[in-house]
Amino acid sequence: MKIHCIYRSTASENSAPRPAFYSKEVALRSFVGALTSCDDATFGDILFLNDGPGMPSNRLKMMERVGEVLELNGLGNSGSYRYALTAVATRSWPDADVVYFSEDDYLYRPTALRELTAVARSVKAAAYFTLYDYPGYRPAVPGAAETPDRTAQARYLSRHQQKRWRVNSIEWRAVRSTTMSFGARVGDLRRDLWIHYLGTGSAAPNDALIWDATHSFTGQAALPALFQYANRRARIRGNAKRGAFAIRDYLAARDQVGLLIAPSSGLATHMHLPYVTPTIDWAGHAAALAVHT
Repeated sequence: MKIHCIYRSTASENSAPRPAFYSKEVALRSFVGALTSCDDATFGDILFLNDGPGMPSNRLKMMERVGEVLELNGLGNSGSYRYALTAVATRSWPDADVVYFSEDDYLYRPTALRELTAVARSVKAAAYFTLYDYPGYRPAVPGAAETPDRTAQARYLSRHQQKRWRVNSIEWRAVRSTTMSFGARVGDLRRDLWIHYLGTGSAAPNDALIWDATHSFTGQAALPALFQYANRRARIRGNAKRGAFAIRDYLAARDQVGLLIAPSSGLATHMHLPYVTPTIDWAGHAAALAVHT
């Protein structure tokens, strides 16, 4: 089993609220550090998809040292993700391999990809992996109000109570959703590519619908919402909708859904306030990386 990585990046910034330690250069340095902490035999293809021109030379040089760099023609978030999916569809990666997608606003711990490799080898029941311990899924502190995310996760876990695994010193558990930075077994993602295409009809991927349709339903709940969403987008043609009933029956008959699991202690964090994973000194980690910039 090899790990293939696809890192999507742009030179531009958006208006998302960021922690003080945020930096795309530090994010990239953390990802490269996680790559180089693993044995070379761990990895297959390493692709950097830079959407649009103007990538700063220091970041570009980091990418070129460790992988293949492609410049895209300003496809946008969903467009660049769809381009990344073409690698899964067309490259001769064995189904048993794992592909890891990363956005450019994530900070990685040095052991992140090493732990991904270990859990992918150990937990055969999982099809999908996230390194991000989304804080909305953590138990509420005493006296705090419940949130829709936490309530939905608790409901999901009530059906998956036994789906917990300890690999090395980390406990992994089933989660209902994540962002578009995740790992997948190549064969499982190829089976589910249609979901990811349908969920990327707008400027940004609709990750909630993608994950609900991918793994956390029994065959009926997520499909109507996914197709209703897709049908509103000009890029989605009628032939996709006509396949809805056949796809529904196929999914309902599957023995296993594409289980998504996450660590109980974050191996990476989204640098988007207020969604930074707690309990880890991310500011200290970023500061240590920044001294090398």
